[in-house]
Amino acid sequence: MLKIVTFILCFISFADYSNASELLTELASAKADYTAKNYDTAFGKFKNLAELNNSEAQFYLGEMYNEGNGIKKNKDIAKSWYRKSAIAGFVKSQTALAILSYNSGEYEETMRWFRSASEN
Repeated sequence: MLKIVTFILCFISFADYSNASELLTELASAKADYTAKNYDTAFGKFKNLAELNNSEAQFYLGEMYNEGNGIKKNKDIAKSWYRKSAIAGFVKSQTALAILSYNSGEYEETMRWFRSASEN
């Protein structure tokens, strides 16, 4: 019985690693598309990854909405994606959220996110 449980745990670990590897490959592909200004393709990939709670993909969606890269610029949606990523501890999102908060006069929120970024 112990051998069966060990096998199952090893299989689950391998399956998770394989999935993680695929996610990293997809993220790298999305970032390459973004850098090449293939925004439509990058957006779709980032969106799929962001919905799987990938904080870096959430950051890039925030960037796309903040800058209007390939989509209509929308600071509120940008803030939403940055916030999801920032809560997960992604420093670039914490910094971006702090800057957006500063630009909209939300100084307490600005300090909160800069403080969080400095602690990570």
